[in-house]
Amino acid sequence: MSTGSCLSMVEFLKALAKTGGCGDCSIVPVLPWYRDALKEGGRQDLAGQVDALADQPALTGEAIAEKLDAIKAQVGEPLRGRLAEFDCGAQEALLQLKKGGD
Repeated sequence: MSTGSCLSMVEFLKALAKTGGCGDCSIVPVLPWYRDALKEGGRQDLAGQVDALADQPALTGEAIAEKLDAIKAQVGEPLRGRLAEFDCGAQEALLQLKKGGD
């Protein structure tokens, strides 16, 4: 899946929910990917925001996705592209799981 064919994480989770998928469980694995990429990209401030999201169990998957999309919008390339690749990878993996792992 190329980054051009991915949805924003918010849009993806909304679509996933319509098919009975678990948006809350689907977004959590992406958090460490974002955090580590942001740290490596010198954006410790934003990495700290991602860590804070993980410490707020009351947030819905959609609320977390909104925050991640906002963080992605704050960074330049190539970091934005890397975060978008994480989104695409997560979306592809979840779609494969829904298909039965073909």
